[in-house]
Amino acid sequence: MSLLRIFNNKISNLEKGVLLLQVLFFGSIVLNFFNLRIPILREITGFLLLSFAPGILILKFFLKKKNLNFASFFFCSIGLSIAVVTIIGLILNFLYPLLGISEPLSSTSLIITINFFLLLLFFTKQIIGEDSPEIKKISFIGEKERIGLLPILSILFLPILAIFGTHLMNIHDNSMLIQLLLIFSSTVPLIYSLRFSKVGEKKKMIYFSIAIFAVSLSLLFHMSLISHYIWGSDQHLDFFNSRLILESKIWNPSSPTTKRHSMLSITILPTMISKITNVELTWVYKTMFPFFFSFIPVGLFIVFTKFISDKRICFFSALTFAFLNPFYTNLLNSPRTGMALFFFSVLFVFTQKSMKSSKKALLSSMLTFLVITSHYGFSYFLFFGFLLGGFLLSNLIQLIFGSKRKIGNLKLLKGRYVVTFGLILFSWYIYTSQSVPLTSGLTSLRELFHGIFNLFGPRATGIAYLQVKHPTLLHNIAKYITGLLLIFATIYLLKQIVNIFLKGKKIKKETKIMPISFICLLVVFIAFAAPAMPEGIARPFLFSSLFLAPFYVKGGIYLIKSLFSIVKKEVSNKITMTGFSIFLCILLVFYSGLIFPLNNEESTIALDDDTVGPERYNKMDHCAAQWIEANKTGTEDLYSSPGNWVLDEYYLQSRTIFDKNQTRFVNDSFIYLSHINLLRNIYKEKIGARPTITVVHNFDEIPAYKEIQKFNHIYDSLGSQVYYYNN
Repeated sequence: MSLLRIFNNKISNLEKGVLLLQVLFFGSIVLNFFNLRIPILREITGFLLLSFAPGILILKFFLKKKNLNFASFFFCSIGLSIAVVTIIGLILNFLYPLLGISEPLSSTSLIITINFFLLLLFFTKQIIGEDSPEIKKISFIGEKERIGLLPILSILFLPILAIFGTHLMNIHDNSMLIQLLLIFSSTVPLIYSLRFSKVGEKKKMIYFSIAIFAVSLSLLFHMSLISHYIWGSDQHLDFFNSRLILESKIWNPSSPTTKRHSMLSITILPTMISKITNVELTWVYKTMFPFFFSFIPVGLFIVFTKFISDKRICFFSALTFAFLNPFYTNLLNSPRTGMALFFFSVLFVFTQKSMKSSKKALLSSMLTFLVITSHYGFSYFLFFGFLLGGFLLSNLIQLIFGSKRKIGNLKLLKGRYVVTFGLILFSWYIYTSQSVPLTSGLTSLRELFHGIFNLFGPRATGIAYLQVKHPTLLHNIAKYITGLLLIFATIYLLKQIVNIFLKGKKIKKETKIMPISFICLLVVFIAFAAPAMPEGIARPFLFSSLFLAPFYVKGGIYLIKSLFSIVKKEVSNKITMTGFSIFLCILLVFYSGLIFPLNNEESTIALDDDTVGPERYNKMDHCAAQWIEANKTGTEDLYSSPGNWVLDEYYLQSRTIFDKNQTRFVNDSFIYLSHINLLRNIYKEKIGARPTITVVHNFDEIPAYKEIQKFNHIYDSLGSQVYYYNN
C-alpha cells in the first residue's frame, strides 16, 4: 500500500527539481570518471544539493500546510539545509568509525550519505502523503499582483558587477567598476523608498527581500573576491583548521590545536562543501561563505516584519545592518563569526513561525547548538544578552509595571530556553579542544568586568578610537557615524520608555525586543568606555546591531521629525523616509571607503591597491610559507614582521614578531619576509593597545633588515624570502 501511495501522491515541481539535481550531480561524477568533465556542472549541482535541497524537503515536516511568502521560503530552505548538512557531518564523524570507516568525511562517504538522505526524505514525504509547503505563486503578467521583472533583474545585476569589478581590480588595479557598484548600492534605499512606497505588502516583501540579498551579496563579494587568496588575519587560522580536517577526513574534537578547532563552522562544514562540490577550500571561503552571510540581513528583514508593521522601516533596518563596515569586513575575516550570525538569523526566523511546540523546541535546540558551535565569542554574547535582557530584565519590568500600566507580555524568551542555551554552551566548550574555548571565554569575561570597573580610563577602547587624530576631515567624519547611529537608538529607546512607563501609552510589538536591545546598547557603551576590550569595538557593535538596527532607523526618523517640528513645519512620512534613506547613502559612502579616493586618501583593499591593511598575499608569499612547512623539523623558531598572517595557514607554532630595531635572533630560526616587506618596502609598526596605531616605515631602512641580510638566504620565490640563522 505504501508503494502505491508513493507513486500516486503528487510530486511538487520543487521536489522534481531536487530529483533532477541528483541525476545531474551523479551524471557529472560519471562524466568525470570518463574524463568528459562539463565545466562547473558538479560545482553548481553539488552546491544546490547542499544549500537548498534538504531544506526544501524538510520544510514540510516543520511548517504547517500552507503557502510561504517568497522571502521566507528561500531563507528557510537554505537555513535548514546548511543546518541539517552540518549536523549530518557531525553524526557521520562519530558513527562511521564505529562501523569500520576510518575516513567519515571523505568524498565517497559524504556523497553517498547526503544523496541517500535526500532520497529518504523524498520517499518519507510521499508515504506520509501530505503536500509540502510551496512558495506562493508569483505572477509577472497579471494586473493586480504583477511583479515587474525589470526591478528584480536590475538589482540582481549588482553581484555580477561586484564579480567583474573585483576581477578588474585584481588584474588591472582599476577600481572603477567597484566604485560604480558602491554608488549604485548606496542609492538603493532612496530609490526603493520612492519607487515602491505604494505597492502592495506582498510585493514589497518580494522586492525588498531580493534587494537586501543582492546588496548584501555584492558588498561581501566586492571585498571577498579581492586577490586569488584569502586575506586579513583571523581567517588564516580558520583556514588552517579547515585544511586539517579536509586532509585528515575526520574531526577530532579533543584536539588541543586551538580554540577554533571546536567550531563546526570552520571544520566540518567547509570540508563537506569542498568534498561534495569539488571546489577548492580557498574558494569555499571566498564565494560560498559570503553567499551564506548575505542571507543574514534577509533573515533580519523577515523577523523585523513580525514586530514592525511598516515594511519600509524593516527594509531600512536590514540595509543599515548590511551597510555596516564590520558586516563585509569582519565577517569575511572571521567566517566562524559569519556562520554564527547566519545560524542565529535562521533561529530568529523560525522562532517567529507558527508550528507545534515540540517541533519548535527541536528546531530551536538544533539551531542553538549550531550557533554555539560556530563562534564562542558570539555565543557568550547571546547567552548573557538572553539572560540579562531577554529574560531577567523583561520579567523585572513585567513584575514592577505590568499590573499598573497594563503592559502586555514582554517575555521574548522562556527561562528553560536560557537554561538550555547555557547547558549546551558550557558542555560543548568543556568537552572540545581540552576546554580551551571555555578558558578563553572566562578570560574575556574577566577582562570585561575589569573594563567595567575602569570605565572612561585613559586607555578606553572607544574613547581612544575617537581621540585618534586622522590626517583628513573625511576620516574623522567617518569614525563619528557609528556614534550617530547609537544616538539614534538611544533617543528612540528613551522615548519609548517615557511613552510606556510614564505616559501609559499602548505597548507596541517592537517592545518585546526592547529589553535585550537595552542590554546590547549597554554592551556597545562598555566596549567604547572600557580599556582595551578583548573583542575591540567592531564585533560588539555588529552583534548588538542585530537587535538595535530597527531602533537606529526609528530613532533617525524621529529625530528628522523633531527637527522639522522646531521650525513648526509639518512633515510627511515620505519626506522622513527620504531623509533617512539619504543618510543611509552617506553611511555606505563613508563606511565602504568610497569617498576617500576622491580626495586621494587611503581607502580599502577593494578601492586602493596601496593601502597598508588588511594585508593581501600572493603566490610568492604562499610559496615561501609552504617551503617552511615542508622543511621545518619542529624545533626551529620563526620570525616575521608584524602581520604576515599567511604563515598561520601553514605554520601554527607561535612565531615571534621582530622589532624594527632588533639585531639579535635566537639560534636555529627561520626569518620570513613577504612581498609586502621586500617589494612594497613596508614595515608596519603597531603602537599601543586597542585601538592600535599603525606607523609605516621603509623596510630597507630598519636595523633589523640590515642584520637579517647577514644570515643565510635559503629560499627565494622572487618576491618573498626565507632566511636561516644559526650562529
